[in-house]
Amino acid sequence: MKRRLLTIIMVVLALTLSVLGFVFGGFDLTNLQKETLNILVIVCGISMAYCFIVGELSGNNSQMDKLWSILPIAYAWIVAVKGSMHPRLIVMALLITIWGVRLTLNFAKKGAYSFKFWAGEEDYRWIVLRKDPKLNKKWKWALFDLVFISVFQNALVLAITLPLLAVMESAMAFNIFDGLIAALLLGFIILETIADRQQMSFQTKKYSLLKEGKSLKDLPAPYNLGFNTQGLWERSRHPNYFS
Repeated sequence: MKRRLLTIIMVVLALTLSVLGFVFGGFDLTNLQKETLNILVIVCGISMAYCFIVGELSGNNSQMDKLWSILPIAYAWIVAVKGSMHPRLIVMALLITIWGVRLTLNFAKKGAYSFKFWAGEEDYRWIVLRKDPKLNKKWKWALFDLVFISVFQNALVLAITLPLLAVMESAMAFNIFDGLIAALLLGFIILETIADRQQMSFQTKKYSLLKEGKSLKDLPAPYNLGFNTQGLWERSRHPNYFS
């Protein structure tokens, strides 16, 4: 428990210092940047309220999970439009869009989205946490839902898009360094996409074998291990996190 608490404190501290450093660390926001930031904060606030209210009413706390890959796209294009579609902002927004679409489609394959926007497959981790003795009381879970799931995660998503705001009025032209960094990021997104397909193929086959009535230990290798050890997964325990 102490280890978990220390991890949470470190993450919250890092997020807080990042935001404070951006705002107060010798970086003066222009009027346009302040105006744009206000729009982003309003969108973020609406998302916080939506995730908490809908999550509590529906009992499905994966509302933020559904928006995790969509909000950065919205933020990116808001900044790009407000920044007069500067080439650097367009490239950043396009890369974020590719990243977001890839992640959204991958989550959709797991049944996360539904025509009933509040429904869909819930992340199993929230189901497990709700049963935790430290969180299984309604008021405790509601507080956790508000502070961590709805507020903290929304703030985190907004924070990781702030570099867009920082460069929106840059006088420096798009150059070779921008191109190299963009190519590197695109390469990592491609690696993530390949890893997704390999994982989906492995898990689909594993569960199809389990449905035949076999136990995990009786499955043929490498499915009897339970987790993927082929392709990119042979090189990295989790190539998505590596990327």
